[in-house]
Amino acid sequence: MRLLMSNEFADERQFAKTYRNAIGDDEPQQIEAMRQRMLAGLKNGSIAFPDERQLGLHYGFHGAGDTAQTIFQMPWVLLRADELAGEFITSDTGLAMVDPHPRYPS
Repeated sequence: MRLLMSNEFADERQFAKTYRNAIGDDEPQQIEAMRQRMLAGLKNGSIAFPDERQLGLHYGFHGAGDTAQTIFQMPWVLLRADELAGEFITSDTGLAMVDPHPRYPS
């Protein structure tokens, strides 16, 4: 993340453009002073990032919520073994997809 941010702040013109879009129009010297402070903070560690594990967990749960909505909206079929067969074999992944028209049939 530090490398990514440093690259973003390396280009003086791009930083000024991003700054003006996010904060507003200021004097060029003020914008450059902010860029220099940001670069120095990244270098000396005074600009820190949140706990990576906590952030990973947050995005994991966030992604699971989005995925749950997709799975919920999918058409589902419930399979039950009849009394004659008594059992059937299913996927060990818990979620299976069937392509009725595979590109390369086996």
